[in-house]
Amino acid sequence: MIVLAWFAMMSGEAGTAPAPRAFDDMARRAEAMCPARHAATITPGDLDSVQSAFRQSLSPALRHRLGAVNRAGPRCTHQNGLSCPTNETLLAYQRLQWMPRFVAYLCTHPNPVTVSHPVSHL
Repeated sequence: MIVLAWFAMMSGEAGTAPAPRAFDDMARRAEAMCPARHAATITPGDLDSVQSAFRQSLSPALRHRLGAVNRAGPRCTHQNGLSCPTNETLLAYQRLQWMPRFVAYLCTHPNPVTVSHPVSHL
């Protein structure tokens, strides 16, 4: 819940017309396409892993386009953690109108590393 609130807070861009909040947009689309995925509760680390895999699935030309509009570098330089860069990447998907493509990828690929049950100690 805290992760969702943070993404929602960080999704707007100062000085521009209000765009759909990037994380909310992704979560809403994923809920409609693959509700069992529970995308609204994805952690920044898992989202970063999915975004990295999605990026690698793109052609070099599309990766270049993504890099040209992704503002994660300049905006997240002085921030720790993955929340800022993952959110900036979602904003780049919105700018490129790639959110449906990313959500389809998210829905058809499993979580990178998910422990669905407690690990017992030996």
